Amino acid sequence: MVDSKSAVASLSEEYVLDRLRSLAREELEMKPDEIARVGPDTLLVEGLQLDSLRQVVLVTSIEGQFGFELTHEDRDRLVALRTVGDLIGLIRERATAT
Repeated sequence: MVDSKSAVASLSEEYVLDRLRSLAREELEMKPDEIARVGPDTLLVEGLQLDSLRQVVLVTSIEGQFGFELTHEDRDRLVALRTVGDLIGLIRERATAT
């Protein structure tokens, strides 16, 4: 978990991607070879193998990992996200807004 607002403000795309890969391993129980293929251009639902339950697990894990709660507006935006890079952008935006 990120400890300070200054650390949150400096979240790089690579750092967020690394944290998402860790969440995929720990919370979504993806295999190492599957995780290695996850990058910014990876399709979100297909690449992270997200069914409805895994989506809830991922959102909850992101909130805990990055120290913010997604609003209803954010959750509406989640539906429109297509790639892991889009998710990284949302995380960085919300993390710097807190």
